[in-house]
Amino acid sequence: MNDYIAEITLDLNCERSCQTIMLTQFDKGKKIHLTVTANGEPYSVSGCSVVMKGVNSDGSRVAVDCDVEQDGTATAVTDDITFDVKGFAAARFVISDSQRTYNTQRFLIYVDDALDTDVTTDPSYSILNRLIREVQLIDERGGIIVDDALSTTSTHPVQNRVVTAALATKAPAVTAYTFDSTTTEVPFNVNNPKIIYLNAVVDGENGIVITSAQTASFQFFFGRNGTTKIRLRNGADTYSEWQPAAEKIINKKNAITNANKSSAEFYPSIKALVDYIAENYEALSNKLTSEAGIDEDSTDTEYPTAKAVFDFGVQIIDDVNEDITETNSNLSDLKAYIGYTSGDILGLHADFENKVFTRLGAAVGLSAGNDFNAYPMYGQRRRVVVDSNGVIDDSYSPENVEESDTNVDVMVYQPKFYYKVVPLKLEKQSGGLGYHIRKANYYISSTPHAGFKLHPLFYDENGNEIDYVLFSAYEASFMYWRAISPTAGTYEIFHDGVDTDTTIDTSAVLKSLPGVKPISGQYKTMNKLNMENCALRKSPNWHLDTIQSVSANQLLMAIEFGTFNTQNAIGMGVVLNSSVNSNNCSSLTGSTSALGNSTGMASETIYDVAGTETTFSSDGKVSVSYRGIENLWGNSWKHINGINLWGDGTMGSGQVYIADDFSFNESSHSGNYKSTGLTLANAGGYISAFGYGDKDYDWLFLPSETAGNSSLPVGDNYYCTSNLNGYRVVRLGGFWNYGANAGGFSLSCDSVPNTQHQSVGGRLLYVPTSTV
Repeated sequence: MNDYIAEITLDLNCERSCQTIMLTQFDKGKKIHLTVTANGEPYSVSGCSVVMKGVNSDGSRVAVDCDVEQDGTATAVTDDITFDVKGFAAARFVISDSQRTYNTQRFLIYVDDALDTDVTTDPSYSILNRLIREVQLIDERGGIIVDDALSTTSTHPVQNRVVTAALATKAPAVTAYTFDSTTTEVPFNVNNPKIIYLNAVVDGENGIVITSAQTASFQFFFGRNGTTKIRLRNGADTYSEWQPAAEKIINKKNAITNANKSSAEFYPSIKALVDYIAENYEALSNKLTSEAGIDEDSTDTEYPTAKAVFDFGVQIIDDVNEDITETNSNLSDLKAYIGYTSGDILGLHADFENKVFTRLGAAVGLSAGNDFNAYPMYGQRRRVVVDSNGVIDDSYSPENVEESDTNVDVMVYQPKFYYKVVPLKLEKQSGGLGYHIRKANYYISSTPHAGFKLHPLFYDENGNEIDYVLFSAYEASFMYWRAISPTAGTYEIFHDGVDTDTTIDTSAVLKSLPGVKPISGQYKTMNKLNMENCALRKSPNWHLDTIQSVSANQLLMAIEFGTFNTQNAIGMGVVLNSSVNSNNCSSLTGSTSALGNSTGMASETIYDVAGTETTFSSDGKVSVSYRGIENLWGNSWKHINGINLWGDGTMGSGQVYIADDFSFNESSHSGNYKSTGLTLANAGGYISAFGYGDKDYDWLFLPSETAGNSSLPVGDNYYCTSNLNGYRVVRLGGFWNYGANAGGFSLSCDSVPNTQHQSVGGRLLYVPTSTV
């Protein structure tokens, strides 16, 4: 017989995978056979001491000394108290020699309930089987077979115990019943009526007669054959004739109670007698009560009924099934709290309180950059060249696109991914809606897992799932038709300060091109509405960048870099240039073209003021790129579509509303704009906490508290309108003169709808339509 619980192979100091084995409470002599590896290679524990250590689900600790085998493996043997607590136990093996101590990777032991569903192996099964056989011997007419002699050696001891106990219980010792086993016509003895005639004869029919405990009462006759099974007669000194019990209707209705069980006026029915005996005789009414299925108060003479065993089994099975369902339901949450081990789940534990951020899951041990290229949401993200219909043309090299290539756009292909946010510690906002996130785990995966959701970025205008979106590689520029003659003209890129026309003609569109001036509101009315319309002119799939797009990039950056401080992770961005009068002082796009799909800073960037160009090469004056997207922050603020803030003066700096489609309205907080159950921080400053409201919007990174600094826990600033009364729009990232306030999570939330400014522009987003 193979008595191992499990053959388990564990690696030294490895946390990438977690195995699970199962055993049952109180198992004794079961073995866990351990094979050790080091970086996947066999590792002998010969000459070492090996101890299995663990923590049960109730917090109690386990330590088992292991036997070291000749082949360099080890074996742990359980006793009946090693794992006596039901639930999950976390364990590992500790290996020591004279110089070092090693720990294997952790594994889980699920300790199952000790219920044994095979009752035939239980010593009490023979007793139960005998009870069932006795029940089967009950006369089909309802008569109970009782032996002539009531003794413990009788072939029907259970029935004798029932009758004996019933008689002893129901009659005081001074008035105990006596038994007459002679075959006789039943007389009436007025001096001692408490007699049971075991071989009575009534009208030539054999049976049992039980007399009343009172002188003026009645007798019961239980016939063994004949047509009248049960008869009654009553009287004082002499009884009247026997009558069938069915004629005594009152007798059938009465039940035995403390008030009438000794009465001379009420006669309980046979059912009442049976019910009373069953209720009061412990051998029949005894139930299984403990979790282990053993009644600790039972004795050798008290056995549960078959129904009690059945009911207990059904209850236990239901409980077990319920527990299994609950365990499976909670397992996803448990994994989320302790960290997923699946190889394609990347995660980050964010402790905003203590300003500590720790990689989780497959991200453990990885460095930003090439290490993450193995995961599609990172490695398959790339710059591409597309036409106005969003069709990718791989014959173009994104690095070779120039300002004059006005028939194409340089975009960034982003494959879909799934996410999960697990709030570990929330603090209710004081005077606002929702919570501050103090601690949380963030996860992403390229494949669906239990509890994960497709990121909301990857739904088209019909609400169908899509496989990718296209981000703009560069900040949006403005292309318009310049007429040369009444019949001829050319498409050109508008340059703030060089060009001063304020007209937005019906042919104007937004572009994502290198070597051009990002558009702003210096001359053109570049508010959100007009920028969205200029995007839609390309095709219905083009939009101004949305809050879903922004949050997706924020999540990808935080998990890859293991921090929310994007300036520290990549570079400051264009944030230390001077402002000159009311000019759009943003630098020209495209200085990160040579970086391609990688992340980093440009070697140099051209700063432009009304056509006057200066080249800079220092951090704070050069553009940054995150996996193909240039200037996610800095250079100019970016309008964000699909998010509105609204308040009535009592909602801090505003309650957050998110559009659930692509019909945008800057002054709406109803209809397709849904409440997130969250208000933003009511004072500007460095972000110290993100807010958490409705779980359908757990993907948002919006500030609920501003008690941080320029480094931690986020390092980005937030502007707002305190005690907002009305609407506000949201802008991302900071501009050319924003310094350490800028970053991938920096927000400006203090501008009214339909406003424009020379420091504010935007980005393009292409959302394909699902073919489903």
